[in-house]
Amino acid sequence: MTKEHYMLNRVQGCLLGACLGDAMGMPVETMSHTDIQALNNGRGVTYFMNPVQKRIWDTANLGGGDTTDDWQLTQAVARSIIRNRGTIDIRDCAEEHVKELKKSAFGWGKSTQSAIQDIADGKRDPVLNSLSPTANGQGCGNGVVMKIAPVAIAHAIRYHHQDSYALWEQCKTLGSLTHPDIRASIAAYAVALLMQFILRRKHEQPLHGAKLASWTEETIIRDVRAIEEDEHPSGELVSSRLVSALAALDSVEKLRLAVGCGYYAIDTAAFAIGVSIIHATDFEGGVLAAVNAGKDTDTNASVVGALIGANCGVYAIPVMWRVFKFEYIEAFSLGQQLCSM
Repeated sequence: MTKEHYMLNRVQGCLLGACLGDAMGMPVETMSHTDIQALNNGRGVTYFMNPVQKRIWDTANLGGGDTTDDWQLTQAVARSIIRNRGTIDIRDCAEEHVKELKKSAFGWGKSTQSAIQDIADGKRDPVLNSLSPTANGQGCGNGVVMKIAPVAIAHAIRYHHQDSYALWEQCKTLGSLTHPDIRASIAAYAVALLMQFILRRKHEQPLHGAKLASWTEETIIRDVRAIEEDEHPSGELVSSRLVSALAALDSVEKLRLAVGCGYYAIDTAAFAIGVSIIHATDFEGGVLAAVNAGKDTDTNASVVGALIGANCGVYAIPVMWRVFKFEYIEAFSLGQQLCSM
């Protein structure tokens, strides 16, 4: 394989991983770890299932292997980046979100839906009118983290060296579209930093967990702290949660108890990075571990799938997962287009 083929394999693995993680977590989103573990005779989630959770009624019409907003909005961001040759154009990205809103807002977080609805109604210009800061964690959902993969991919392809500030600017721009709490963008930045590091490696062999943990400790936390010093976020810091994650890598269970696996950006960033370190070379094991941990199962598993998929490539993903739905082919198409920019 050529260097270009290796990159394509990683990029398509990243996008397909995001898609499959979303689909695998969809049936049990919002359920507790204990309730999920009781499924399938005590084995938890082991494969694609029809929805079993009872809190999100919109899933009633979905079937095993169907995806939700995580993959929907990841595709939207990817399409906008492809049109704009590798960068986030905030107006174009907003238009892509509005198109998706008109199709379906199923699963969208309150911050995302409200912000995009205002743009669709002409109440806010995404370039001229910034979102007003909010308190008490509002606007710090994981909606930016869940769709950050195309940003990291474009950065890894366009830049031959690490340019953390350029990556931060892209994450911040994307976050400004929907999430007023800057920590939502910082959390997405942490995930994007690890993702682009994985994608840009010079050899094809997957990186092992020890290497990913070392790079997270030495580089990601340093860069995240630098942004936090500049932006002065309120509330618990992303860097603090990442430190807690690195201290809990003995098992996914210990990680879940230490950093949580809920619906805030700081939860998802720390948990997903931790799981992707623990299961660095085991796509199936990592995605299922994220799902079986409970709470925001589809988003957490989608981010984990993207990270491990980027590390291991398409061919490390089980064949029966790859071909379960014809619609998954879109991950291959978008990957090809991103690599051809």
